[in-house]
Amino acid sequence: MIRRPPRSTLFPYTTLFRSQNMVYYGVVTLIPIFQYSNVYTVTPNIQQLAEDKSLQEECLKYIGRPGNLPNFRDVFTLYCGLAPGTTVRDLCIRFNPHTMHVDERKLIQFGIIKGYIRRLHKYPIRLMSDALTNKKYKTLSKYFNGLHSYDEICCKTGLRHHELEERVESDPGVVVCWK
Repeated sequence: MIRRPPRSTLFPYTTLFRSQNMVYYGVVTLIPIFQYSNVYTVTPNIQQLAEDKSLQEECLKYIGRPGNLPNFRDVFTLYCGLAPGTTVRDLCIRFNPHTMHVDERKLIQFGIIKGYIRRLHKYPIRLMSDALTNKKYKTLSKYFNGLHSYDEICCKTGLRHHELEERVESDPGVVVCWK
């Protein structure tokens, strides 16, 4: 007789499979976790927002603070302020979205969902040979080939983002590529 595993052990796998199918068929959209340290850049699709009044209205309703709708010019300026090297924190310090009646979290969500912006990831690349590498960072060296993002490295090694950032910054043989 073949024994079936308990239902509780199957749940994570069936949930994952169903989630993957829903993403594949466009039923749901996965977006990155909002962090003020994330970097985004506009895509060519931003032109659609600039030209379509109904999209503008949808955007303003979605990202506006309760009771106040922002000015579209301010919103578009915020989107265009997203550039390589500029974090969401930098953008908020520079423009102060609260005074514009903009919820910065919803601004980012709407932009990603509609395809007007995309997140840029940091990829460390080792330029010098491993012989010059600090011995305590040797285990990280295998990830410094431009194929592993900070997020992936942190997940695989258990390091926090700022810890990885400190290690990369302290190693003169490593540069960071945004892609």
